[in-house]
Amino acid sequence: CQRRFKPPKRIHRLSLDAQQFVYEKWCAVMKREGIDLSQAFGYDPAVLRAAQHKSWFKRNTEPDPDDPYPPVTDVEALMRRLLYE
Repeated sequence: CQRRFKPPKRIHRLSLDAQQFVYEKWCAVMKREGIDLSQAFGYDPAVLRAAQHKSWFKRNTEPDPDDPYPPVTDVEALMRRLLYE
């Protein structure tokens, strides 16, 4: 009897370092290509400025403190090593 794979129902957040890295690269490419993020996608410029800081990602992407799902610290550490070492 085969068991059907059931994906987890929780949202798995990328490491903060990885999120910031991807955001910075995306912004750089958009700027290089002359794409105004606010105009093209309707993003609030204040949010784009705020998202330049890792603390923004932590406040807006971390699981709720009451959520029993803790961040996977091993993944966080691995991503920091991959991005910065």
